Amino acid sequence: MFTEADSKAQDAVIEELKAEFKSLAEQEEKLRAAVAASGEPAFGSNENIPPEVAKMLEEEKEKAKREGARRVAEFQSRRSGAQGVIPGRGRQGVIRI
Repeated sequence: MFTEADSKAQDAVIEELKAEFKSLAEQEEKLRAAVAASGEPAFGSNENIPPEVAKMLEEEKEKAKREGARRVAEFQSRRSGAQGVIPGRGRQGVIRI
């Protein structure tokens, strides 16, 4: 059964994620401002990037995608665990009226 304590725990996790996203957005803005001020090519442009650096960049992108997917799965498992739902099985023992 989903209780008020579960709701508060879920709200706390959501607030943590919001704070993390806000922090990351601020970091991104600072980095973009620093790149713009230095006159270097903008993020995402492939001008003058050595192959070794391009390969390392792709590896880091993949690593970030895996980490993001892991965090989503962790969040969903917390959420479904709090509600007593078994992933892929639906809600057990529920009678619809």
